[in-house]
Amino acid sequence: MSTMKILIVGSGAREDALCWKLSRSPLVKKLYCAPGNPGTARYAENVRPGDLSAGAIYDWAVNARPDLVVIGPEIYLAAGLSDMLTRAGIPVFGPSAAAAEIETSKVFAKQVMRKAKVPTATYQEVHDRKTGLRSLSSANFPVVLKMNNLAAGKGVRICHSLSEAEETICEFLPQCCEE
Repeated sequence: MSTMKILIVGSGAREDALCWKLSRSPLVKKLYCAPGNPGTARYAENVRPGDLSAGAIYDWAVNARPDLVVIGPEIYLAAGLSDMLTRAGIPVFGPSAAAAEIETSKVFAKQVMRKAKVPTATYQEVHDRKTGLRSLSSANFPVVLKMNNLAAGKGVRICHSLSEAEETICEFLPQCCEE
């Protein structure tokens, strides 16, 4: 029975759980986590490749040659880390950047759902404060506003009034609210 070297990419609770579970397998000879956290350090060797960019993690992995890389955070998926590692011949558990778009772009996900006729809440895409406020002026509150880009789980607000929605629009699109 051969054993594996595995790299887990990320630093959250998800990566801690993956390190814990994989560390229990007799098939795993060495476990790395980049960058990891104090919890992952109990089960894996935390490594800090360069500036922690997708490119730096790629360079580290090409040098270390793990048998498998498991990518957690969406930021690395969106940056194409899975694609880069696959091209280098390193097996990856994680979608390509194109496939990850369903998770990294709320608008893209809504378009996919609409095209596939999957029931979903109505939505409107806005790019500026004026359009956002105009579309919300006749809304029945509360409404949910979501950032379209990666926000590490922080890009969703339930707004109970137009003024709260305006504050949120300015938070999500600060370039549109500079005075």
